[in-house]
Amino acid sequence: GSWYTVSQGEMGVIYRNGGIVGTADPGLHFKVPIIESVEHVNMKTMRLTYENVSAYTSDQQTSNSKITVIWHLDPGKVVDIMSTAGANYWVNLISPVVPTYYKSVINSNDAARIIVSREKLAAQVTIHSAEQLLKRGIIIESVQLENIDFSKEYEKAVEAVDGYGETVDRADALPAAMDRAVEQVAQGRQAVLNVVCGTG
Repeated sequence: GSWYTVSQGEMGVIYRNGGIVGTADPGLHFKVPIIESVEHVNMKTMRLTYENVSAYTSDQQTSNSKITVIWHLDPGKVVDIMSTAGANYWVNLISPVVPTYYKSVINSNDAARIIVSREKLAAQVTIHSAEQLLKRGIIIESVQLENIDFSKEYEKAVEAVDGYGETVDRADALPAAMDRAVEQVAQGRQAVLNVVCGTG
């Protein structure tokens, strides 16, 4: 049809003969049949979760993580985003940045430090990702490390040297568990926190 509606929380990107010619704000609009089409772009806060992100620590331990990226788009950059990366822009813009940088952070820290510095690492990844993606029109709100697991072999090795291990399955229990792990590390013991709770 000739008439279309852009909903609240969306921006319409207008294409004519395959090229972008403008945008449309929420409301009722007219388009020229056949030669014009409209892509409805979500301008609300969005989430993308990466499951089983595998990386080696600096002491060669294998970690598997669940990472959630939360972002929204800069309205002034939507045309650039659509013209360079397309409707599934996160595949070309977010995915090459966040998981890759997260892996580099894991690579540069040992397992014990990762266990007790989860929030600091998440903040580090968030800041770097925000700086890299802001110029592309993607405003990163946060990067959440929802789960970090180490191999069973590592957990057994910690137990074998009288290390400290604990599984945390509630978000409200995490701060106290981290305090206990830090105390054990300060006493010279290795510590493993198996975190299986989301951050909300």
